[in-house]
Amino acid sequence: MPADFLEKVNTLPEPVKNILFSNGLTEQIYSTTSSYGINEQAQEKIAKLIGLIFVKDFPLERMSEILQRELPVQEGIAAGLSLSLTKAIFLPLKTFFPNAESFIATMTQKAIPPTQPPQTLGVVKEEIQNQKTNIEKLQIVPPEPELIVQQTLASALFEREEVLAKQLVTTNPIKFADSEMLKFPSVKNWLTDYLKFRNNFPDQEYSLIRAKYINDTPNTKKLSEKERLILAQIFRSYDEYTALPFSKKTGQLLVNKLEVPSSAPPKQSTAFPAPQPAAQAPPRLPAQPTGAPIQQTPAPTSQAPKQLPTQQPTPQTPPPQQKDTYREQVAPQDLAGPQAAQRPAPKLNGNIINLKELGKE
Repeated sequence: MPADFLEKVNTLPEPVKNILFSNGLTEQIYSTTSSYGINEQAQEKIAKLIGLIFVKDFPLERMSEILQRELPVQEGIAAGLSLSLTKAIFLPLKTFFPNAESFIATMTQKAIPPTQPPQTLGVVKEEIQNQKTNIEKLQIVPPEPELIVQQTLASALFEREEVLAKQLVTTNPIKFADSEMLKFPSVKNWLTDYLKFRNNFPDQEYSLIRAKYINDTPNTKKLSEKERLILAQIFRSYDEYTALPFSKKTGQLLVNKLEVPSSAPPKQSTAFPAPQPAAQAPPRLPAQPTGAPIQQTPAPTSQAPKQLPTQQPTPQTPPPQQKDTYREQVAPQDLAGPQAAQRPAPKLNGNIINLKELGKE
């Protein structure tokens, strides 16, 4: 279904909306399809197509063509389905669908008669009357500023049950567990199905039951994430008596004002930049402890080169040797200092040594 399908349905004229939400429409779809041996999945496709024709997303003239392609079936069967459904559903609203009569004439020439007797769901058919006068009086007026009323779902149902029974909140038809009839996914029908499910778990907390229902039931398996969030808020309001926004003028639930769907995107947008500083912080944190020893080791290395130049001037004490080139050179013997006088060699008188003279000297 298109994203704006629910908005278009809610803006339909009241007589048209009454037929769209009537039990007679569901009964007619089941009766017509069963007479041609159409299975359950095909019935859901037909229900969706009828809804799209109601909101003018597809012209009525293309109904047979689309059924033949999507089901798929023979051209004669598609024409027979289109003929029966148009007579029962669209012809009573021929003011809203002015081409209904000409389309019936075209399909009559192509239709194949049903192969089986029609079956019913055991539902009393609602009389679908021609709403010509009411439709002609209806006019589309520019929307007025919305006045919002905060109210619990139980209170809203007590005051405006018929309104919430017609307001769609999802796109796919649903079924109650104890019935084979396709139901429109309105606020009331969804709540009814949920309460039947909730009654099976009398000893469990409502929050756990809601989670089970939204994530693991046949009706909710095909829902989008946004539709699940909408239903979660609706069921929570009924279970915990939390307030929801309703239109004061129409009495409908303002789905676009619900807290979870509207606040979820900002949470995601703020979560994306948050990891960036967090991702940058870890590299900086380990860098600080490792940086302390690193800063201490370079300190000696950085000072060592500075001390080398200071030690180089100390060997510059020899520069006096460089200055010696401008002085008279001193012999090494002069640098040795005063030396002791050498003793004279003893005088020899033949083979006799005069020790006295030696001692005198």
